[in-house]
Amino acid sequence: MPFTDSEKIEWWLRNEVKVRDKYHIPSGNVGPFLITVYAFGDGYKEEGKEDRLCFRDVKPPQNCIDKKVLMMIWRTREGGVKYEF
Repeated sequence: MPFTDSEKIEWWLRNEVKVRDKYHIPSGNVGPFLITVYAFGDGYKEEGKEDRLCFRDVKPPQNCIDKKVLMMIWRTREGGVKYEF
């Protein structure tokens, strides 16, 4: 993930289609959406006592990631796109 906010937006604009296709995220211009990009550098971890996000479709015990948000992208009801870092 790029370092500056403007570079992160550029990264998203260049890679949106690939990310949506790879993770089966619906697209279209109707209705709001929210996409959260988490840091995944260390891979899946055990749940433990940490505050982690765990996935039911990944075989435990290593089926969780740290809740370190790198970027959030969402479309408003009015059709605009917002970013949060």
